[in-house]
Amino acid sequence: MSKEPIRRFTLLVLLQAQQDRASELVVDASAGQGSGIRYRVDGTLYEISTPPPHLIPQVVAELGRLANLPEGPFPKEGRIELPFGAVRLKWKLAVAGPDSPCVLTRIET
Repeated sequence: MSKEPIRRFTLLVLLQAQQDRASELVVDASAGQGSGIRYRVDGTLYEISTPPPHLIPQVVAELGRLANLPEGPFPKEGRIELPFGAVRLKWKLAVAGPDSPCVLTRIET
């Protein structure tokens, strides 16, 4: 699969979570058959539309690219701050290990 659809999907997930005032976004590449993408609004986790499970690792990789995560050992942390349409996406990203969920926390503006 081309990288552009994954990039667009990833940006749309970030945008939707931000517009829904999510405080946290969790992308779990090890989620198996269940939803691998959830976000938290007012303390409640919601599953969102997700690609097939085999594409979730590509979404995690795209998030890492957007956050300029370095190569090398874990844990890793980064920030995503970029314009997307009329909105500025602002998230802090953390990954504890290669099999750990990618956790994003919305940066308040």
